[in-house]
Amino acid sequence: MKSNQSYNCLAKSTENIEQRKLEEEELHLQHVANKMMFQNMRMKTSLDRKMQEVEIRLRTRKIASLQNEVHDATVTSQMKLRFVSHWERTREEQNKLRLGKLTDVLKERLQTLEEEQQKEYRVNMAIRRYMDMSQMELLKQVETWMDKYDQDMEIKDHNIFELEFKRLKQQQRYTELRELLEQQRDDMHGWLIYKEEKRSKEEREAMATRIQTWWRDVMVRRGLGLYAKGKSKSKKGKKDKKKGGKKEKAKKKK
Repeated sequence: MKSNQSYNCLAKSTENIEQRKLEEEELHLQHVANKMMFQNMRMKTSLDRKMQEVEIRLRTRKIASLQNEVHDATVTSQMKLRFVSHWERTREEQNKLRLGKLTDVLKERLQTLEEEQQKEYRVNMAIRRYMDMSQMELLKQVETWMDKYDQDMEIKDHNIFELEFKRLKQQQRYTELRELLEQQRDDMHGWLIYKEEKRSKEEREAMATRIQTWWRDVMVRRGLGLYAKGKSKSKKGKKDKKKGGKKEKAKKKK
């Protein structure tokens, strides 16, 4: 700031602080979005589980219904055996074979559904663990960024304090230099006045010296005062002196 005579450093620091705030807001929005996504996935998993449970119940009911049908068929076969033993035995064997196959198929289907349910349960648990780990990692990142933001804010506050201190110091130096400039300006003005008065005095002294030289020359040429040539002309000299004195006084008045 001292070299550039501006506050660009302070402006850049302020822009960096605003940029940090924007990054923190973006991180917060991203965290909220991840949380909503996690909730949606949990709801979807719960809904799938309920649908599977409903399907299992339906299939269990179907199996029970089939068992009832088997029981009914068995009872019917026993009744028919009373009337037609040979035909009933053959029919009973056929029904047993058919029902056995059907039971095996249903058992295999039930086993397949149980395996799929266990597989989906494992997938659900894996997804839940992954989401928990992701959430913990995001929380750690948020804490890390918050700590970094606090540290950066402390550094920026310290830099701002130093810049403010430098500014106050420069302002104080500017005030001192301004006062010194005013003092030097007053001294220069006084010196110029003194110089002008001295020049005027020297001109007056030079003028007085010229006048005195001219007057001595006049007295010498005219023989006035101390430069009179003879005593016989003392009266005339006195008159001339008086006239000269009057003229001199008139010139001095002029």
